[in-house]
Amino acid sequence: MIDANSITLRAIMKGDIALGNQGGHNCWVRQFKDAMTCFDNEASYKHKLSTYQRLDIPMLRVDIRRRHQTVWREVVGQDLYAFSKKAVTYHNWFAPPMRPDTDPRVPYSMPRYLTLALNSRVMRNVSRFRLRGHSLRYETASYKVSNRSMHTCNQCACGENQDEKHVVFNCTWDAIVHLRHEYNHTFANVQNGDLRSFIHQHHVDTNKFVSKLVDLYDS
Repeated sequence: MIDANSITLRAIMKGDIALGNQGGHNCWVRQFKDAMTCFDNEASYKHKLSTYQRLDIPMLRVDIRRRHQTVWREVVGQDLYAFSKKAVTYHNWFAPPMRPDTDPRVPYSMPRYLTLALNSRVMRNVSRFRLRGHSLRYETASYKVSNRSMHTCNQCACGENQDEKHVVFNCTWDAIVHLRHEYNHTFANVQNGDLRSFIHQHHVDTNKFVSKLVDLYDS
């Protein structure tokens, strides 16, 4: 009995079938070639695949990683207050730094708070704060009203947007001032306004402070 797969393989090896060019959409080679679209080295991969040459796997790995990181590269340097994308806020204030494309390790490191023995409430509140799933006005007003004046803090008279940086460092509401005093040690080595450095401290109390802060503005 003649195996149809063997016939197809022999046809490919003889050059009777151009890889991925004449097959239907269910052809795995065609799907593989289509998946290379928009890679930096797309033309090279497709040429090598069509001419039965070995692919440069390290180069392919870099291109795959670069495409996966496109969403973050697009927000680099964007003004947090000019764009409403949560990705801009997360990348600038909360995301762990990405490793270079050529680094063979996993490109992202896990946020440290996910590795700590925190109770479920603290874990949930810290996640909400980092992912802008909280009750601060800069978030809630963005989908309730178009008037940007509604973004300003309603707990103090400074006139600033009630966003993550404001409530951590600048809000003068008595409750948050007291909370900052209670966790004063978490601010000792952080420059005022440097939210990224504050969030990425290796100090469990930083997360407890953030959790209590979220609870305050939820109330």
